[in-house]
Parts: sequence; C-alpha cells; structure tokens
Amino acid sequence: MGPRTGGTEVVITTSGLPKMPPAPSTNGSDSQVAGASAGLEPRCRFGDFSDAFEVMATIVDHPTRLSCRTPPSYERVTLRIYVSFTQGDFMDTGYSFLFAAPPEALSLAPQLAVTDGQETINVTGVGFDMFASAPSPSPSPSATLTLPRLVCRFGGVTVPAKVLTSSLLLCVTPKMTQPGPVDFALVLPDVAESSRSLPFLFYDPPRLTRVTPSCGPYSGGTQVEVSAEGLPYVDEPVNKSVSVAKVVAKVAYARALGRIGGEGVELRPLCRFGGTSTPMEILSATRALCTSPAGYGGADVQMSIDGGRRWFGPPLPFTYTGSSETPPFLAEAFPAVLYESGGVLLLRVDNLPTAEGETCSPACMFGMHSLAARVVKRKDVKEGADMLPEAMKASEVLVECTVPKVLAGAYRLTLALNGVDVIGSKERDGLAIAVLPPPVIRAVVPARGSIAGGELVEVVGTGLTLADDLPVWCRFTRDKETVIMAGKAVRRNVVHCLTPKWHWSEEVSLSVSTNGRDFFASHPYAAAFEYVQPPVVKGLTPQAADIDKPPSEVSVYGHGFRRTPHLKCRFGGGGRPIVAPGWHNAFHQHQDVTAWFVSESEIRCRLPPWGSPGAVNVSVTVDGVLWSVSETPFVWSLSQPILASTPPYVPVGTTDLTVEGVGFGPSGQGVKCRLTDSGSGKVPFLCSGQTDCVVSGKYVSPTEVSCDIPRIADIVKAMSAGHVGGPLRVGEGPLWVWVSCNGGTTWSASAVPFTLIDEPVVRGVSPSAVPIRGGAVVSVTVDLPPSTEWTYPLAASLPTRVLFSGGELSAAASLLSLNAQTGDTHTGAAYRAVFAVETPAVDTPKRSSLSLSITGVKAPGDASSVAVDFVANPKLRSLSPTIGYDTGGTRVAATTTDDSPFHKKTTAVRFGGDVLLPTMDPSTNTKLSFVTPKHANGTLTAPVTIDVDISTNFDWGIGDRAEAIRLASFSSERLPFTLLPTPAITHIHPAIGPKEGGTTMTITGSHLMADGAVTECSFIDTKVRAEQVTATSVVCRTPPLTKSGPVPLSVTLNGVDFVASPVPFFSYQGAKLHRVSPSFVSTHNGPQKLRLEGDKLVKGATLPTCRFCVDKGAIFVGAAEVKATGTMDLPALNGNGSSVNCIAPELKPGSVVRVSLTYDQQHAIDGDAHITAFTLDGYSPLAAPAGGLSTNNFVTVTGQGFHGASPVCRFGSRTFGAASSDDTHIRCTCPPAPSRATEQVPFAVALTNGGTPDDFFFVGGISYFTAPKVDGVSPRLLPAHKAVRIDLTGSHLDGAVRCLNCRPVCALGEYVSTRVEVVDKSNGTGAHCYMPPIHNGQEQLTLKLSFNGVSWSASPEPLRTYEVDYLDVDSGPVKGGTLVRVNGKGFPDPNTDAELQRQGIYPMCRFGQVQVPAHIVSPSILTCVSAPPALPEGSQLPMSVDFEITFAGHMNRTDLWTNTGHSFLFYSQPRIVSIEPTAGLFTRSSRMTVRADRDHPFPLWAAERSRLRCGFGPLGSTPAALINPTTIVCFTPKTSADYRVKAPRIRVRVEVSCNGVDFGSSEDSHNNHFTYFGPVDTMGGPVTEQGLYVKLVVVFTAFILFAGIAATMWAWSKRSPGARPPPHSHHHSHTQRRRRSLTRGGGLQSHHMDDHHTVGADLSDRQGLLGVGRVRGGTSLPAVSEEVTASA
Repeated sequence: MGPRTGGTEVVITTSGLPKMPPAPSTNGSDSQVAGASAGLEPRCRFGDFSDAFEVMATIVDHPTRLSCRTPPSYERVTLRIYVSFTQGDFMDTGYSFLFAAPPEALSLAPQLAVTDGQETINVTGVGFDMFASAPSPSPSPSATLTLPRLVCRFGGVTVPAKVLTSSLLLCVTPKMTQPGPVDFALVLPDVAESSRSLPFLFYDPPRLTRVTPSCGPYSGGTQVEVSAEGLPYVDEPVNKSVSVAKVVAKVAYARALGRIGGEGVELRPLCRFGGTSTPMEILSATRALCTSPAGYGGADVQMSIDGGRRWFGPPLPFTYTGSSETPPFLAEAFPAVLYESGGVLLLRVDNLPTAEGETCSPACMFGMHSLAARVVKRKDVKEGADMLPEAMKASEVLVECTVPKVLAGAYRLTLALNGVDVIGSKERDGLAIAVLPPPVIRAVVPARGSIAGGELVEVVGTGLTLADDLPVWCRFTRDKETVIMAGKAVRRNVVHCLTPKWHWSEEVSLSVSTNGRDFFASHPYAAAFEYVQPPVVKGLTPQAADIDKPPSEVSVYGHGFRRTPHLKCRFGGGGRPIVAPGWHNAFHQHQDVTAWFVSESEIRCRLPPWGSPGAVNVSVTVDGVLWSVSETPFVWSLSQPILASTPPYVPVGTTDLTVEGVGFGPSGQGVKCRLTDSGSGKVPFLCSGQTDCVVSGKYVSPTEVSCDIPRIADIVKAMSAGHVGGPLRVGEGPLWVWVSCNGGTTWSASAVPFTLIDEPVVRGVSPSAVPIRGGAVVSVTVDLPPSTEWTYPLAASLPTRVLFSGGELSAAASLLSLNAQTGDTHTGAAYRAVFAVETPAVDTPKRSSLSLSITGVKAPGDASSVAVDFVANPKLRSLSPTIGYDTGGTRVAATTTDDSPFHKKTTAVRFGGDVLLPTMDPSTNTKLSFVTPKHANGTLTAPVTIDVDISTNFDWGIGDRAEAIRLASFSSERLPFTLLPTPAITHIHPAIGPKEGGTTMTITGSHLMADGAVTECSFIDTKVRAEQVTATSVVCRTPPLTKSGPVPLSVTLNGVDFVASPVPFFSYQGAKLHRVSPSFVSTHNGPQKLRLEGDKLVKGATLPTCRFCVDKGAIFVGAAEVKATGTMDLPALNGNGSSVNCIAPELKPGSVVRVSLTYDQQHAIDGDAHITAFTLDGYSPLAAPAGGLSTNNFVTVTGQGFHGASPVCRFGSRTFGAASSDDTHIRCTCPPAPSRATEQVPFAVALTNGGTPDDFFFVGGISYFTAPKVDGVSPRLLPAHKAVRIDLTGSHLDGAVRCLNCRPVCALGEYVSTRVEVVDKSNGTGAHCYMPPIHNGQEQLTLKLSFNGVSWSASPEPLRTYEVDYLDVDSGPVKGGTLVRVNGKGFPDPNTDAELQRQGIYPMCRFGQVQVPAHIVSPSILTCVSAPPALPEGSQLPMSVDFEITFAGHMNRTDLWTNTGHSFLFYSQPRIVSIEPTAGLFTRSSRMTVRADRDHPFPLWAAERSRLRCGFGPLGSTPAALINPTTIVCFTPKTSADYRVKAPRIRVRVEVSCNGVDFGSSEDSHNNHFTYFGPVDTMGGPVTEQGLYVKLVVVFTAFILFAGIAATMWAWSKRSPGARPPPHSHHHSHTQRRRRSLTRGGGLQSHHMDDHHTVGADLSDRQGLLGVGRVRGGTSLPAVSEEVTASA
C-alpha cells in the first residue's frame, strides 16, 4: 500500500529470480543498479493490460529479493504486481498494491497531555477507511494485499494507532523525557506520512502549592490566586540572558500555546471547587487566577489544564463563610478618631465567622492603605479595654487593624475577611475614620489639688475638641497608676475635668484624648498636676446647734492646721448633704468663714447664719485653694423637731420604734419619746405607774430617731381628771408618739400615730414542697388577728413578708384573697387571708419553717409557722429532636436524671407557657416523650427558642391550670427547644432528571435553613443530605431511583417532620434530539426562537432546558462579559413530544454553537445540532432607481457568519435568490420599483433557502427614487487645493428630497462630497455640490451625481483644475506696471478664443485686494501687470501681498481664486544720485560705482535674491553687487561694431532694477548718463588713446564743476523747501512725456537683454509679449517707456 503520488519502494520476495550475482549498488539509483545487472533488465508492472504501469526494478538480494518504486496513480485502486527480467515476459508475484491517499489528521482532542504518557488522544481526520475495513478485492482471488501499519508520531516517538471509524482513531501518548511542543503526524513507516502536522503539547503535571485566599463568601465571586509549580506558560519568547537553544525552545513553546502567530494548542485551564468548575487564567508559570463559585461549607480546590479531563492537586481546602441569613457585617470601629501617629483599630463585625478556616488573610483597606488584620479575642484586648463601646464589650471576638503614620484627613475603612471580598458595612462605602493632629495641652488651671479629688480642672490647648457632641477624656498617670475621668468640652480647645481621688501627695501627668484610647500631652511641665495633702478634720465641738439659737463659734479638731492668712472654714459644699424635705436646699452651696488658729490640731470657726435644718460638711483650708473634707458633719437642728412618719402597725413585743422627721440633732441631754392617746397630747398613757409615759430614744440621723416601746402589759390607759383607766388591749389605739432631742425640755410640734397588733396565725401552705433553686410561687393561708376590722385595701396595703426559718430568708408577699370567717368558733379568727409568695433559693434540700408578718418586721418570740420542704427536682438530660415547627405535632423523646421516679399523676413537661402530659416509658424512669403544641402566636417569621423543663409535683387534679402551674415545682435546668417557621416548598428545579440519579436539583421555598438544623431531602424512602443550604434554597443530589415517573419529594430540618413538595420529581428514560431550525441566528434582531425536533422531548408538564455549547466564537453574558468557552443553559419556551421551542442566546458573530437539550441542566439527552451566529452590520445602497440597479450593481449586505449559508433576499413581498455570498457579504439583485416610483419597501434576508417567513431578518428599507440627470456644470475650471462649489443644472436633481434613504453625493474623480444642496426645489433643475480641495492635478475630471452611491449621473462636459507653480517676477515697484508671468498648469488654451468666450473664461490676477485683468499666453503661462496696491494706513515698504488668479473673474466668488501660498512684494524704487565713471570705450567694459540717496537706498532683499541689475539703455543690463545700502558696483556692457559705425559716440541713461525687470532712475537726468566713445573724434580724425585720455580729463573736470554747481543749488534748495516743486510732480510729468513720445514712435525699450542682446531683438520680443492688444474689458496693458539718446 502506498500514496497515489507514487515513489514508494516495494520489495518483492520470490524464489523465481535468475541465479546470478547481485549487482553492486552505490546510491540506490534504479538506473545504476539496472545497468550493472549483467545484461538483465528487471522490471515491475502494476496492473493488467491497459491499466498497467511499468517501472524499472532492482535486484536487492539475489536470488530472492527485488525492489521497485511505485508509479503515480490518479485514483484509489488496487493493482496486481508482476515482474520481468526480459523485455517481454512478466510473471505474477501473487501480491497486490493499493494506491490510496495517505491518512491525514485534521484535529486532536485533547491537544495536550502530561509527560507521564498513557493518555488517550482522539484523532479526527480522513483516509482512515482502509484501516477500518477490508480493502478492495484484488484482481485475482489468489492475490495478497498487505497493509502497512499506521502509527502516530509525537515528535520523534511513534506509537500504534487504533482505528475506530473512517474518520476517527485513537492514540495513546508515550512517556516523554521533557515537556514542550511537538509535531503530531500520522505515519505509515517505510511508506508515507501525513502531509499535515498538528501542534501537540506535552507538559509536566502541575502541582498546587497554595490558594489565596483560602476562604470566601458563600455567594462566590472571590478572585482566588492559585500558586502552583509547572504551569504551561511562556512570558517572553526572547531573552538575551539565555542561550540560543533555550530561545528556540521558548519560541516553539510559545508558538504551541498560540502566543506567536498561527494556531496553537488550545489550553482550557479550569479550577474546581468541590464539584463546581470555573475558568482559570494562567498568569505565569507559577501563578493563575480563578473565581470561586457559590458554595456551602468546605470544598477542595484542584486545577485542570485540558478542560477537566484530568485534575491536579494536591487538593487544597477552601472554606465558604457566612450565609444569606447572617452575612458578616462591619458594624463599628473603635476608636472612630485616630491621630497622625497611627494606632490600632478594633472592629466589631456582626456575624463574624469564628470557625477554623472561615477567616483567612483578613485585610483592612484604610483609604489607599492595605493593612493586614487579625481576629483577636475581646478578653485579650488590654489597651483601652475599659473604654470600649458596650456592644464591643459584649462581643467575644474582634478584628484588629494597625494603621501606620498617615496625614490628617477623612478616610474610609473597609474590611475583607479573606483579603479580597469586602464585606458590608454600616455605611455604604465603609466606615468613616477621621485622622487628626494629636491634641496638645498648653496649660492646666489649677495646677494642683487635693488627694481627695473631686475638684474641677480646666485644660487649655490645641486640638482638644472636635465637636460639641464628641466626648473627651482626661487621664491622670504616675508610674503604673492610671485613672481616666470623663471630661467635658466647654468651648473650643477648653476641657473641664474632675480630679480623681489619689493615694498620696505627688505630681502626676495629665493627658487628654478625644477617642478614648490614645492620650496626648505636651511638655511635661505644661501637662502636670500636683496632688497635695489638705488639712484633716476629725471632730467638731459642738456637733450640732439649734438653728434658731446657734452658738457664735465651733471648735474644729484634726491635724495639718497652720497659722496662715488664708486659714478659713467652709460650711456646706461637696459630699452628699442631708436635706430636710420641704426646706430650701442650700446645702449644695457653701459659706466660707474666718477661722482662728489655736494649735496644729485645733482651730475655731465662726458659725455662719443658716436657713435649713440638716447636716452639712465642714472643711478647712490653709492656703485658700485646697479644702479638707470632714467625715463628721455639723448638724443644724430644730428646738421642736417636725415628725413625719412611723410604721402604722407594730407587732406586740416590738422594742424599737423608728420615727422619721426633720430637725433631729445630737445633744448631751439625749432623745426622749412620749406616748399619748391623741395627736393633741392631752391624755398621756401611763407606763409602769408613771404619771407620764416617757421612754428613752436614740439619735440616728438628722431625719431619723428610734424610740424604746414598753410591753403592752405595762401600758395603762389614762383617764381624765387623774383617774386611771384599764390596760391597753391589742389593736386599740392608735398610740401617738412625741419626740424631744434635748432631754424633754422641748417637744416636737406634732406627733405621729402607730398601732400595736398581733401577727396572723399561719394555717397552711400549698404546695408544701418547693424546689431548692427558688422561684416557686406558693400560697400561704393565714388567720388575721380578730382585734382589727379588716378590709381588703387595708390588708393589701400592709408590708407583708413571709419569713423562712425564723427570718433567715424572707420574701415579700402579696394578698390574693380576704374572706370573713363568720360563725367559725373553732379558729376564733374573724378573717382568713391568702397570700402569694415566690420562694427563695437554698443551697441544699432541707425542711424550713414558714411564718408570715403583716407588719414587715420580725415578730418577737415564737411566731405561728408551718413546715416547708425545699426539695431537688429531676432535670432533663436531652431532647430528640431539638427542633420542631410552629405548627406543632413533633414527637420529642426526652431523657432525665434518675433523682426520683415518674408518676403519671404528678409528672408534667412545661413547654414554654404550655404544660404537657408526657407518655412514660414503662421500662425505665429516665425516658418519656411528648408532642409539641402549636405555637401560641400562630405562624412564626423567625426561630423561637422554647424552654423545656419537668416537674414531678404537678397536680393534674387542680382544675385551675394556672394555679396548678403556679404551685408546681419545675426543674431548675431547662433545655432549649427551637421552634422554626414551618418550611414551605414553592418550586423545584430541575423537576426532572434521569432515573439513574446524580441530578443536582435546587429546591426553593421559605424557611429551609436554620442554625443547628440539618436539612435533608427525601425521595420516597431515601434520604440524602443537602449539599448547599440557604433560607430560601436547598441543593440536593438525587439518588438512584427505583422507578420512573413522579417521585414524591419532601424536605426535613429535624429528620422527623417532612414537608412535601407540591410538585413531585419526575424521573425519565430516553430522549433524543434530531435537528434545529433555523440553523442561522442573528445577533441583532433580539431574541430569536429556535425549533428543536426529536423524540420524547417533553415529559409531562416539564419542559427541558436548551443547552448551548460553544464550538467556535463566544456567547455574550451581559453587556461586556464574554463566555468564550463552556456552556449556557436557557429554559425552553414550549413544546410537545416531538419539538421544543427555545430562545437563542446572544452570540458573538461567527460563532458556531452546538445545541442540545437537558432536563436537569446537567445531563444532556442524546443527539445535538449546530447553529451559526451571524450579524447584519449594514447594507448598501440604501436606495435604488425606480428601474432597479444595473446588472453589475447589487444591494450588498455586510456582516459575519454567512459561511455555508444559502441566502435569499426579499424586497417587500418579492423574493429572489442571492446573486452571490461569502463569509462576510451577501449580494442581492435589486428589482425595479413597485407601482409607486418613490415607494420605500422593506428589505430582508434569510440564510436558508426555502425558509419560512420567520427565517427572514429585517435589514432595512430600500427607497426608490427617480434617477437624476446632469446637463451642465459651472464653472468648468476649478482651482486646485481649494474647496469649491460647483453649480449643476439638469432634471430631477431634487429626487433625494422625497427619498427617505437617499443620501445625495457628488464625485469628482476620487474626490467625494456629501454636501449637496438643491437650488430649485420647485422643478429640481438646479443644485450645488460643495467639493473638498482637489490635490491630484488631473487634467480631465467628470462630475457625477448619485442619490445612493451606486447609480451615477455624469456631467456631459469634463472639468479641469488649475494651479500656480511659480512667478517669474514676484516683486515690483509700488507704482505698479510690473509685467508678471505666471507659470502653472491647467490654464485654458489661448488658441481657442471662441471656446473661451463660450465657456465664459475671464482670467484675472489679484494683488492683495486689487484685481487686474490677465492674458492667457499658453496652457501653462499667464501674464498680468501689477497695479499700485491699496496700502493700509501706516504701512511701510517693502510690503508683501497674496497673489492669486482666477478664470472666473466675472463671478463674485472667493472660492474660485487660487490658494497656493504665492505672494508679491511691493517696494520703493531706489533713487540714483551719481555714477562713476560717466564715460568709457565701446570696446572695454568699465567698472561703475552707482550711489543712491539715503532716503531711497538699495534694498538688501534684492541683493539676497540676486535681483540687482544696472541698465544701460538699449545696450542691455549687467548684474550689480551691493556694497552698502547706498552703493552698488556693476560693469558697463561692451557694444557691437554696428553701434561704433552708426554712432561713434553714444550717451545712455544708467538705471537700476531691484527685480531684474523694472529699471528706474533719479529725477535728475544729468547725474546718471554714461557716454560711449567711438573710433574717431569729433573732428573726423582718428582717436588715439592718449588723446582720448586728454579729452576724458577735460570732460571729467567739467563734470566736477557742473556737479559742484549742482550741489550748491541743491543745498540752496534744501534751505528753501517752500520753493521746491512737489517731489513727484516732475517725475510724473516726465514719465508721461516719455510715454507719449514712445507711444507715438511705437517703440519699446527692453531691459531684459544681457550684454549680447540687440535693441531690435529686444523690442521684437517685448512687442511679442505685449502686442496682443486689448483683452476683455477694453483695458490696455501699460507700456514701459525708456529714452534712448544718440549723438555723433
């Protein structure tokens, strides 16, 4: 077998060769071997008879082997092989040879593999059929056809190929020693190899080393940097520092990756997070970037280079943080103010993830500074911990960022817990942090104070206050002792602080902070505060005084007193004075009085007048600044105290009675109390036989005293008139008490009452057992003493308390009921009351006595009591489950401790506010169960925690459930049970999937997640744990199912209660896709519907999803993002069993996308189809003539993605096949217009022949117009390099006005203008075209007009451009008259005068603003004569003006003048005052010096341009050289012999030209004449040289004399300026005279001839230039006149 091109060496082994030695072979050439074979002519023949090909053969190994090379074949054929050693006889070898094209590889999948080898590569190509099936039958059954083996070659390594089909084979990659690109080819060893090689890349398996960050939010989107080793990447292909071999290897590697020209290996790097893949971008050989997908929990990160075929690790952990319900939130920062020196910021983050791995590389962004952050425990914060906000103090963890030194200003602070993703914050763009210069203290006033503290200090400085509403702190520090006090900003940069209490006298440092943590001061002396020890007051004598009769002075005792001028006492101020109610509050003020020094331990102070009773502080100062604080106050009392209150009921046996009032004070006489029967005090009681019941008392405070109450048996009622009554009974009264603070000298002005009563008798308590933890409410039943007429308000107003164990513990009691015990003789009580009390907690179980006191005090002696047991309650150990729903019904199993056995009648479970009867487990005392009730508030919106506890003494027999709950003892330790809002399922997606399982489905609804709950999905009886969970969605993977069709689906959060989905999950088997239409979709016409056809495409009510996989191009996702690889899923619109309608995504033009269907967005059904995305960028032309476009013109649609299309064009309702198309163009033949000539019709195309109307895509509108006709244009001569307007005449020139899509355009050669204006809109016969500057200088240009840019109407006459190249003379005198010859191109031909007149040619020149007629000499020459310019006022000469020409001088149009930058210089003619010499010989050229007037010098510019010349009348001119502004030098010309004969002596005028053309002289004609001498003198004799010299001397002397006379006259005339004629009048008249004389003579003198020109020739030339006569307009060209004087 071999290629059809021939050349394959075939070795034939046979036993039939002749026996002779083999011929030697040197180079393998067939001809050489054949020639050396000793007369043999071995030959091979391929095929029989007419199909045979004969070639020469070579004997390789005599006598068994023969070789020959195959001839070419033009078809695939199998031919029999024959051999011959003579010229005629061929023998059959029994073998056949197959001529076929060698196999060729077209594509590889994948295009890369690891160097370890053993990866299977799919090779797609052509020519594999011969290896996939049996070859064609041989001509003879006995012939044998042996196929060579097919191998795959990777660089220099070959491996066998396994052919599967005619276009697909497999190769297994070999193991390579080093990575890099290789060429892949299919090879037939010793036969042929593929002419096409494909790039293939071997790479070392990369190794993951790190992912940064290693955590991210659950929503995904984190940019993760992947660090790895061995990523396939080439940074720069050329590096000077490496060897040439390495450079070549790098270039090859880069080319394989597609980095350098051509197509390379397509890398498809991916990152995989758990089971989700995302694209990866390789940045270098060690770095790559990828974006995390949404996830939940933890995921392992791996990477792939080949699109997911092979994944590399090792897997690195990535943690998903947060949830949709509780995302992290930056709440606040402390401090909110920093200083320029920087500092530590503490951040409180709500819902901060604290689990391991959930915060990785946290970072703060402070303005433009990226700062490392760390999570710290709040208890580890030391600096400023006391100043933290309350919310921060309650947080267990905080985030810490250290800010470096920064400039003052406002900064924004954001936080990224992983260093990348910024979390939300209180403000939209982060927290505002102010950075300020540090505060500086300038002064502290006062600078010292008492160690007792409490003094006001004023701090003055800069930067102390920020705003009135911001706090300020003052810090007092010495060594390690620090006290921080809150300050107050009173005004700008002034702060008030209270000094704290200090231990001893010393100097401390005072600093200020405006952020609560960072404190600053200035110089230590400016910010120092000195603590000193003030005097100490120990006692006072007297300690009290009557406010009405005070003593004059008081003695103060203590230490630290000194004799100073500032010794004073202060009454009041400081401390907490005791103020009498109703009196004026003067105790917050103070009065300073003079003090007398007695000793270091005693001073005396004058008492100031005082207005209110009570106690005041007494302090002393020795320096007038620091005051002591007295612990012993001075009391102002009243001689008659005012009593306020006493307990209304006092138990019998009470010995101390508390009396409150005003004006009490200590005294030496002591306190006395007196009891009477009324408030008037007229009838006193008798106590123990006394005539008056006066008892002792005790001073407590200025507002309280206590009185000793005698026993009730010792109190006798007193009667009037001195008679003694009976003893006082319990409950009688009330008794009134009076108080005296001076031993009974004076008594209080009023009395207060009280009643002695008995305590009630306790009859019972329920329940009698209470828990030791306390909190149980028990009811106590008592009998009130019958001595009082009880009412409910009275009983409820008493300060009733329940006493346990005789008063060790007590609790307030509240009255529940009061009932009269009428007729109850057994108890003897008149009233029975029930009180409720909450039991206190005790340490251990015990029995205690319970008594009740209605007076609120402990009763004397043994009070009535009952026993109460404090018992331990059983505790709940566990609940299962611990989560339920608000609808109730959850069966909860509970276990308890075995402290006491359960009993059905006394055991109860309290579930929040409900008490439940549990179900007991008869086998054990520690297990029971109960069913949760429905929540009392109905439906919940958030989780609610319910406390669950148990009681073993609950009395189910009590009908009042509230009373039973109140009386029951429940366990002290409660277990939480969480009630969740009942989950609800609203949607599942996908709702269908394969029966084999593996579908990742999302369940949406509400309340699907809760903290501590495990969400599970249940399919029939199989439960699977959710992979991702949020409050509104759950992601589960379907397990293998046991049946097809609807499968019940439910969700549970506690494993017990399941919530069913309203829609079941549908499992399917079998579906297939056949085709899609249309196969071309537009990228501009909005959403486009696709129809997919197949079998079993819709299952029930569930529609599949359309999946679009990119084979070529890209899918747009949003406005800018492009998804260049991968897939996109879009929901189907509708469908039935055999077809589905989908909407195509937005595709990149030219993209080829594979379309398939999936029900679960994960598993595609069998079969797919392709669509190609095309774009219609535009079309042209937008309009067409009413008769349609010409044969060679088309409506061309431009775009992309037309490859393989069969386009159809539609104009209105008429459809035509496209004339031609390629990848980017569709050409349509435009038909004639419909009935209305100017109608616009819609234009659409379809890319598939025979498509439906839906397959057509609207391109735009085609407007029809009446074709315009151009009959004439004006002007026909246009200036080059200048924008001009061309006037058109014709018919239908206004057609574009009525055409919607018409865009009129004028074209002049290659120059196009879209500015076209219709002049005559009534009949469309006139238009203007505004053309841009034309630079190409074309001779003939045709103007064309089009309304669509395709169909043109050309002008019948061509147009031509003209321009000026240069001027022969570009300067002239200001008087004008300079003949200017203009050289250019494009001028009209002067030989066609009639044609010029017909065309309306009016040539003109313009010098600045002055226009003059011009004369056309030839198509390249134009002449005109300069005119005096219009000189602006104040202008100076020389002056340059613009020079322009036009051939439309009759039109007042500025656009028809040339604009080529030429200029003309006007100057003032120099005035000649003398020449030297004034005579010379004909035969000799004399050197002449010419001098000019200083006011009219020779111009420097003329010398620079080499334009200065001297003119000698008819004898010509010579160049001149500038010596200075008033002197030039030139040489006289030699004359011809003809002049010598005719005039032996000639006198000529010498003149000067500044432009080489215009010659001028001075007004005095005698100063500028030169005389030529002939060959004879005036006497007729010969002129000798000596005689000539003599005559010259005489003439020169005469000239000198004449010049002197002339100079004298000129000087005289200068002295008389009024006598001189006008300076120009003589010159003007002289010029006119010369002009008239020369005009009559008809002769002109030329100054253009050189030394060898003759006058006649020059005259003829000048007449030839100017003799044309008049030009149009009747203006004669001005004649240039000169004077020629000849004398003999």
